[in-house]
Amino acid sequence: MNELITWFQGRPKWLQEAARLLLANGRLSEDDIANLMSKCMLEAASKNMAAAAPFPVDALITESVTPLRLCSIENLNGINALAPRKPLDLGPDNLVVIYVGNGSGKSSYVRLLKHVCGARNSGKLHPNVFSVDEAPQTAVIKYRVDEEEVQISWDISDGVHADLRHVDIFDTECGRMYLESESEVTYEPPVLLFFSDLILVCEQIVQRLEDQLGRLVSRLANIPVEFNDTVSGKWYKNLCVSTLPGEVVSEAGWNQEDDKALSDLEMRLAEKAPAERGKELHAKKRYVEDMHEEIEALLQRLSEDSCRLILQLKKQKTIKQQAVQVIASAAFTGSPLDGVGSDIWKQLWEYARQYSQAQAYPELTFPNLASDAKCVLCQQPLSDDAKKRLTSFEDFVKGQAEIEANDAEKVFNDAITGIGEIPSDEQVKIKFDAAGVAYEGDLPPIVESIQLLRDRKATLLQAESTDALPSLPDLNSWITQMKQIAKEYSEAVMKCQEDAVSDARPKLNSELSELKARKWISGQVDAINAEIQRLQTLEQLGSAKRLADTRGLSRKKGELSESLITEAFIQRFRTELHVLGASRIKVRLGKKRVDRGRVLHELRLEQAQSGVPREVLSEGEHRIVSLAAFLADVTGKLHPAPFVFDDPISSLDQNFEEAVVQRLVRLAADRQVIVFTHRIYSSYFSSCSTSRLW
Repeated sequence: MNELITWFQGRPKWLQEAARLLLANGRLSEDDIANLMSKCMLEAASKNMAAAAPFPVDALITESVTPLRLCSIENLNGINALAPRKPLDLGPDNLVVIYVGNGSGKSSYVRLLKHVCGARNSGKLHPNVFSVDEAPQTAVIKYRVDEEEVQISWDISDGVHADLRHVDIFDTECGRMYLESESEVTYEPPVLLFFSDLILVCEQIVQRLEDQLGRLVSRLANIPVEFNDTVSGKWYKNLCVSTLPGEVVSEAGWNQEDDKALSDLEMRLAEKAPAERGKELHAKKRYVEDMHEEIEALLQRLSEDSCRLILQLKKQKTIKQQAVQVIASAAFTGSPLDGVGSDIWKQLWEYARQYSQAQAYPELTFPNLASDAKCVLCQQPLSDDAKKRLTSFEDFVKGQAEIEANDAEKVFNDAITGIGEIPSDEQVKIKFDAAGVAYEGDLPPIVESIQLLRDRKATLLQAESTDALPSLPDLNSWITQMKQIAKEYSEAVMKCQEDAVSDARPKLNSELSELKARKWISGQVDAINAEIQRLQTLEQLGSAKRLADTRGLSRKKGELSESLITEAFIQRFRTELHVLGASRIKVRLGKKRVDRGRVLHELRLEQAQSGVPREVLSEGEHRIVSLAAFLADVTGKLHPAPFVFDDPISSLDQNFEEAVVQRLVRLAADRQVIVFTHRIYSSYFSSCSTSRLW
């Protein structure tokens, strides 16, 4: 106990207080748990706590013993197929044997008790599977505690009844558990029960702490992506428990001076960057140059000399065409129809040529004058006169006069086309606007001069001399003005290019982003303070969870379990094997491992090269060994609670049966022993109080 007191003095103060309360009161109320949690939180926050009062270790030395016995089971409903006409009265004596034939319902009573008393491997409690009625699963159970009779109406939803949880039940499933799995000792001395209760308190505290942790959800808004790389943005994203209030004021503060600085920066940056401005001015310069170059070209193409030349070409074209007409008149005198040699006739002749060469006579020279040839126009055979006319027509078309007339017309047309298109008023307005050249009114004044150029070109097609043409507008001053504007644009472009080399805009943009980020953060001050508080609470809750960690208690309980339970348990198992006449069976009980303060044992074969008990032992050996393990386990309890056995002598030979019966009779000397069986073999049972199920 002195060692235990010293060990507890090194535990957290709140845990020492919890231990004191457990030892003083036996169990803790919800208010006790809440107060302990508050003290755990205070200790986690490193706040001063009063020293824990010494706890009464003497309370660990003794354990109160409360006698318990089962009296009857009655009013069963929906429990397997049980439908007894009267209660199962367990009588006043300690040894009670209930015997019936197979299939009469004894195992159903055992299954019911396993659910009410909380036996391990209780399985599922079925209703009557052969009935369509969905009856509720209930029973009335009477028992005595300290000679006071208690009656409970049990429903399957009630689960384990607290007063009956100490009743121990042995059946085939229980025996299999001892042989086929790790088994924890059912009984714990007071000091170990105390540690178990203390571990449970820690788990309750941890669960409440975790509930609080789950509710502490961050409500901090996500910072806009464009502020992620700013200094303020990084500060915002890296808020922590050590962030001081003064730091919040300096990093998230905002005032009128900050507003003015932000406004000034935005105005400075509203101006285009030098490089971008240079590109824009260069484009305007090109528009200005294109305009005055286009006008200069039109003035040149519509000058006196150019127009005089075009009129000469027009005159030559007319003379050549007249010559062709004269030749045609002479060549086609006496032709049946008028108009031979005219432009329309020439077009018809060319279509006839194309048809003959493409489809009618593709491989023959046009016109085809063979004896079987036909006219490609009228589809009639050619007479000698028709052949002569076709020959003269082709000679005319291919004559030198016709060629010269066609050439003269082409030269004239090319000269007219060479003048080019003259822009409309709307096109002129668009170009002026794109060039950034200011003007008054809806249209630039230059449109009047351009209309004169348009008129001069149109008149050129009908005029006979330059005297009939509208005069050229005087645009020298306009052209000079445009060249000056282009020059100014060029100089401005060069200046922008020079400024772009030493542009401070990147730095200004960075400063603007910082200011915008800080302004956004200034609107989150309340959320920032709440987040810092949340982080601090999270840290405190985490520290409190560490203070409530059960590993230290579990390790200490494991150490105590080895000295207080393991050896005693193993020795009791050896004793039970001997009492039951099974010492010859080569099995031993040993510690397997410690799990959260629980010492787990397992049965092993002694001196065996391989195999486990369940694979090597016979059915009878299996039964007697598991019964010895069960008795070694539950007889360590100080609670004088009933033992319930379901067919304990099943599969046993005569010697084992006699030994088991003798052991049960001795157990009944100080507690209630209830045996469910389908056979009464031994004379030892003949004097026992019995009940019969029908």
